[in-house]
Amino acid sequence: MDIRLLPGGQGVEHEFELVSNNKIQFRTEDFRKQSTGVHGKVTIGVDKRILNYTVLNLDRDEDRVRFVNSAYNMLPPLVRETTDKGVLKHNFDLFCMNGYKEWIGTQKASYLVPLSDRSAPAFLLKPFLIRGGGTILFGPPGRGKSYVALTISIAVDAGLINQFDVQQAKVLFVNLERSAESLQRRLLNINVALGIDETTPLLTLNARGRTLDDIRESLEDSIKEHDVQLVVLDSISRAGFGDLNDNRPTTRIVDTLNGICETWLGLAHSPRQDSSHVYGSIHFDAGADIIVQQVSEAKEKSLGIGLNITKANDTAVKQPMFLLGYGFDDLGLTDIWRPRSSEFPELMLATPVDTATEIFNYLSEVDAASAGTIAASIGKSRSMVSSILSSNPDTYEAERIGKEQHYKVRGLF
Repeated sequence: MDIRLLPGGQGVEHEFELVSNNKIQFRTEDFRKQSTGVHGKVTIGVDKRILNYTVLNLDRDEDRVRFVNSAYNMLPPLVRETTDKGVLKHNFDLFCMNGYKEWIGTQKASYLVPLSDRSAPAFLLKPFLIRGGGTILFGPPGRGKSYVALTISIAVDAGLINQFDVQQAKVLFVNLERSAESLQRRLLNINVALGIDETTPLLTLNARGRTLDDIRESLEDSIKEHDVQLVVLDSISRAGFGDLNDNRPTTRIVDTLNGICETWLGLAHSPRQDSSHVYGSIHFDAGADIIVQQVSEAKEKSLGIGLNITKANDTAVKQPMFLLGYGFDDLGLTDIWRPRSSEFPELMLATPVDTATEIFNYLSEVDAASAGTIAASIGKSRSMVSSILSSNPDTYEAERIGKEQHYKVRGLF
């Protein structure tokens, strides 16, 4: 039996011709092996017209009999007259018996050949969105995560290389939290604040009141249709797979996101009494490639955001805090900028600061300084400061002034 894999490996299909020259199609998606047998979403069609579909226990003969009988009764009369129900059932039995084995066969072990040379991992937005990986951004509710997610989405989609370290890619923003009108208002304000055409659209799936589980199929279709390379989900708490403190729903959320797009960003909340980790099972931390903690400081007309990487695969965890400033008036957002740490001093108290971060924060406040000046200012040894500066040429640029090298942060604006 010729059983073919569906694009993306999400299931299998088989087609055969009837004596009437019409073609029957079988398809199974979303295989799940349970204690009662292998289950899947099964479809029978004729000439691309659906006759019947359901979630079926593929190992139960009585379920297959009812399913085939229902599909047979939906055949066009002229086709049904020339079609043997037993032939249809026999082919469907073979498909159910071999389809799961064919799908599992694609997951067998094989020899993996190393890359020809060492190379740094690629990012869509460095250091937060590694290409081919998943990132979770978490923090307390109502502290600006959605603004940050939209800013990141627009920056990557528009390729704002002068403001962020990004690789341009097609972005799909999945909105499960807010009304479409609210998101449109924010989109306008962020476009203007980032200096791009205010009418620039962002590919968006608005599904307030629905869950990730509800929209999975339409989400997959949109990703294929628009060649999406990054999915941003607002938010994980609306996934709809069950209690986030249980391991199984958590792994299903991560597996679903990994399955629909190779690079994704999901927003998550922190527990009410503890903002140091993602709310829910530890499998969120295990499943994501990068975990980013968001801290914030609110003032009368502005909001300071700090992003700290707490977990990272294939890259260094210790990174200087990434700062964003958001300005507001009575109509909403007006400005987005990269602030100096002195503008939002409470952000610097939110996480322990190591020597590398102290150096970065100090140089963010001055135009340039020598290693000796930096060491005296932050109370560290000159040799340690010099070592950190010289080992991070991508972060700091040096200029000789007199007898000493003076350092400043690259690309600070």
